Amino acid sequence: MGLGVSVASVALGATVIEKHFTINRADGGVDGAFSMEPNEMAQLVAETERAWMALGQISYGLTEVEIKSLQYRRSLYIAQDMKVGDVLTKGHL
Repeated sequence: MGLGVSVASVALGATVIEKHFTINRADGGVDGAFSMEPNEMAQLVAETERAWMALGQISYGLTEVEIKSLQYRRSLYIAQDMKVGDVLTKGHL
C-alpha cells in the first residue's frame, strides 16, 4: 500500500506504526515480500515526521509578541449601564 496509509494514520493521530523490516527483500523469508528495506524505512520516517510537524501545536493564550502589543489594541469601554436594545451613543462611552 505504500507510505500513504502510514502518513495518513499520523495525520489522524497515530503515534505508533508497525512495519516489517528486512535488509534485502531478495533474500526471501516468510515476511520478505511485504517487508520494508532500509531506504523505504528511511522514507517512511521522513514522510511521517513531515506529516507530524505539519499538524503543528495548539497554543492557547497570548504569544510574547501579542503581550507586548496589548497596550496598542483598540478597546471600547461602556461607562454606564445599558439595557437590551439600547443604541450605543458617545454618552455611554
